[in-house]
Amino acid sequence: MPLKWSLPLLFIAAAVSAQSPQQQDILQAMRQANGYYMKKWPDPATNTGGNPGNTWSHAVYYQGLMALYSIDPKKEYYDYAVSSNSRHDWTPRNGITDRNADDFATLVHALSLLPLSDPHRPEYLQDYLHMVKTFIPLQHADTALFIYGIAWGIREGYLEKKAYMPVISKAWNAMVADSPHPGKETYDLGCFLLAGSEIYQIATPPTANLDESKVPPYTEPELPLSTVKDWETTQRPRIRQLFA
Repeated sequence: MPLKWSLPLLFIAAAVSAQSPQQQDILQAMRQANGYYMKKWPDPATNTGGNPGNTWSHAVYYQGLMALYSIDPKKEYYDYAVSSNSRHDWTPRNGITDRNADDFATLVHALSLLPLSDPHRPEYLQDYLHMVKTFIPLQHADTALFIYGIAWGIREGYLEKKAYMPVISKAWNAMVADSPHPGKETYDLGCFLLAGSEIYQIATPPTANLDESKVPPYTEPELPLSTVKDWETTQRPRIRQLFA
């Protein structure tokens, strides 16, 4: 059964913890989802992703793939996207209809590209904040594109992390729990990757190890330094050369 990350997940989220996701867990889920997809469709020329001929779905996926690449710059992601660019017929989709999540994500993307000095930016930003406040009470903020937009707002300082992170955490955890092998549908995966890339940037990084007993054996490098003069005449020039 195809996954529908773009559809509400309240029935799943209600039973899923709102514990804030960690960066390493987010990246692992994104890699797993995309890896499943790229393994299923190794050749972009024959890739239909469950949506043959649907250019919009492919565009959303490749935007999500490049979002993954921005936090996990693997050459295979870039090559896959570039290869597809010359093999798909990138023509507009017929019969586009209004969809709240798509509209919201498009607005967020526009704001991320729009200069701060643009005269229309305050108007668009007001629309963004209004949509966030509208969707939350209606319980429509638990989809991939909505949490993508909310995470962006937190990262940019427009939304308070303390207030909105629980919404993001519950929805993200629900999407990850929805399937052990996500990535079956082009559009759904693109939305998932977009959301993950933004949540990753506001999530808790790996905890630093402060326990010496957990540090594996190592050998300190031998440096021929015993005096200040040795440092000034030998090591300092070497370090400067590295950044020349």
